[in-house]
Amino acid sequence: MAAQIIPMWNAAHSRVRDDDGVVVFAMPAARVRVDDWGCSCPLWVPGTREARVVAASDLERLRHCRMALRQGMAEGFVLDAGELPGGQQAILALRVIKLGQEYWARWGCAARAGSRGGQTRSAEVRI
Repeated sequence: MAAQIIPMWNAAHSRVRDDDGVVVFAMPAARVRVDDWGCSCPLWVPGTREARVVAASDLERLRHCRMALRQGMAEGFVLDAGELPGGQQAILALRVIKLGQEYWARWGCAARAGSRGGQTRSAEVRI
């Protein structure tokens, strides 16, 4: 089922799966952060669009973030995952957390297990 859904999604999409009610998020690879504790990606941040334009998809994504927080879990996938370490397209088990007014997805611990000597592995470019 995931292989049929993934090509139709873009970075603004989130949906509630009909068969079990689980929220599923599409996350752009460029926004994923990898550190010693795993991976994270912002799902909803207030004020990311012009104030005069409040898109229905923004409100729907916010509603989905709140729903996933209440449910205690969600699922998601990374768009353009080939850009990340490991580069595979997979459905991920997410933990949705709220930090201030922002909602974030957290998953995995492979980055922490893979770090050696206290070095941080990150998908972000350091200047």
